[in-house]
Amino acid sequence: PLHVVEQLNVADFLALLTAPQLKQTVSSYYRQYPDVQRAFRFLSCAYWLDLMVRTESMPEVYAFTSYLNASGLDVPKLIKIVVLALRP
Repeated sequence: PLHVVEQLNVADFLALLTAPQLKQTVSSYYRQYPDVQRAFRFLSCAYWLDLMVRTESMPEVYAFTSYLNASGLDVPKLIKIVVLALRP
C-alpha cells in the first residue's frame, strides 16, 4: 500500500518571515561577511544567470515547481517577494 503524506501548507510557514525582516537579515550578513558579498557577486554574473535560464526550462524543474504550487506554495509569488526584498 502507498503511504499517504499529509500536505503541508508551506505558505503559512513562509508568511512568518516578512520581506522587511528578510531584507534586514540579508543586509546584515552582507555587511558583516565577505563570503556573502562574494556570493552576491556570483549570483549577479552572466554565467549564473544563464545557468538559471537553462535550469528553469528543464521538465524536472517545472514538475517540482508544479508540485510545490499544488502543496500550497506560490513559487512565482515567493520569488517576486524575495527579489523585491533584496533590491538595494
